[in-house]
Amino acid sequence: PAGTIKVNIDPADLQKQLDELAGNQLVCSAGLPASAGGVVSSGVASPIEVTARGGVGPYTILSTAISFSSQTVLSRTYTNTGSTNKVVVDTVSVVDSLGILTQCNFAVTVLPATSPSTLACTMVPSPSSAMVNDNISFLTTASGGVGSYTFSNLSLGTGGSVVTALAPINSTQASAVGKFSSTGLKTNSVRVTDSVGTYVVCSSTVSISGSASVSLVASPSSTAQVGSAIVVSAVASNFSPSPTSYVFSTTESGIQLSPSGNSVTVTSSNGLPHSAFNVQVVASNGSQSASASIALTFVGTTGYLSCVINHPVATYYTGNQVPFTATASTGEALTITTFVASSDATVTTTGNASRNVAYANPGSKIVYALAKSTATGQYCNDGNYLVDSLTINNSGGGYLPLACSAYTNYNPTVLNQSFYAYGVLTGGNPANRWVDTLRVLRNGVVVSNYSGYWYDRYTAVLAIYTTRGTYQVELTAKDSLGNTAVCSTNHIVQ
Repeated sequence: PAGTIKVNIDPADLQKQLDELAGNQLVCSAGLPASAGGVVSSGVASPIEVTARGGVGPYTILSTAISFSSQTVLSRTYTNTGSTNKVVVDTVSVVDSLGILTQCNFAVTVLPATSPSTLACTMVPSPSSAMVNDNISFLTTASGGVGSYTFSNLSLGTGGSVVTALAPINSTQASAVGKFSSTGLKTNSVRVTDSVGTYVVCSSTVSISGSASVSLVASPSSTAQVGSAIVVSAVASNFSPSPTSYVFSTTESGIQLSPSGNSVTVTSSNGLPHSAFNVQVVASNGSQSASASIALTFVGTTGYLSCVINHPVATYYTGNQVPFTATASTGEALTITTFVASSDATVTTTGNASRNVAYANPGSKIVYALAKSTATGQYCNDGNYLVDSLTINNSGGGYLPLACSAYTNYNPTVLNQSFYAYGVLTGGNPANRWVDTLRVLRNGVVVSNYSGYWYDRYTAVLAIYTTRGTYQVELTAKDSLGNTAVCSTNHIVQ
């Protein structure tokens, strides 16, 4: 009829508009069950959960006869012909009762159709043998399994600490750096996990040694009687290669060291006791070195009376009175029976065991004394001279002529008894004078000839003569100025 307008309205469009206005728009969601972890096997039917809401139910999966009110499950099959995981994005279309259509997308990870090889790993230390606190690199390599790898749970053996944290260096390897504070065989491990959660733990061992060291052992003991020898042997540890040199030394005067390889024979060269002196060694192979020391003692024979003679520490000049006193280790009183000083010295007796000496000439000076127990008459140091030395400074004037004096102990001696010869130098150049030769003569014929003795300190020569008679001990002294002096003394063998 006139004045009427006819409008055709599509019910589905109308419903859609009404839904939008009412906030009831058709939506859906789809995906694998949560228990699947988003992963499916190639060629195997997998359940896909579909949920719909909004619009006007019931709902239908497009192109299927599946009808549902809010949730349904359909089956999908995915394939993967490769050797690594494959991610597939799929779509489900849902239609409501008014014909309104919506789509929901989801992703699944499809495992390769072929079974992957077994996940494995290796852990290789470099070096496999090291010293305490040396850095060691650990290289872990993964193989097999599925997809990419994760490296974790680095564990070092007892005393181990991480220097550089475990980190990948490429798709199949990771590295770390560690060190150890203690010695021993250390077991270390690391965990490798592939992309589907499979994991394996691989391990390795390293041998840790201590730093290079050396120790000293004395045989038969660290204490021996004068006249006996102590053999000191060096024992090296943690050297690679073994030491090629052993250098022995001591700061104790009157001690002789006779080294041979990794051992040294130690003797008292002056025939006197020595208490608690050190012998040192330095062992080396060119790249490693270590040192050690050992305390040794030489004691006198049974009943030995140990004595010394000394003077107060001070600065002395020509003309000064220098006091010398003999003392026994036992504290008993002593009597000096013989006192020898250089020819420029004026000696004054100040007591049984003491002398004052004034020197006219500067330079290095030595005094010798024989002393005995005042109470028992036993001689000090088995009858050997007590020796002391000092330096006299010049208070003005020049040097005296070079001169020497010769002495022997145990004079006279019997057949096959050893004795010592001593030389005392005075005058000349005190900074550079020496005993050059020593001869022993009998009836004008030389029976012993020695050379190469030096400095103006006493020269001790061990001599044993098997023929009775009187022997002449002759010393020749020289200095750097070309001066020469000869002195001698007679020695009797009974």
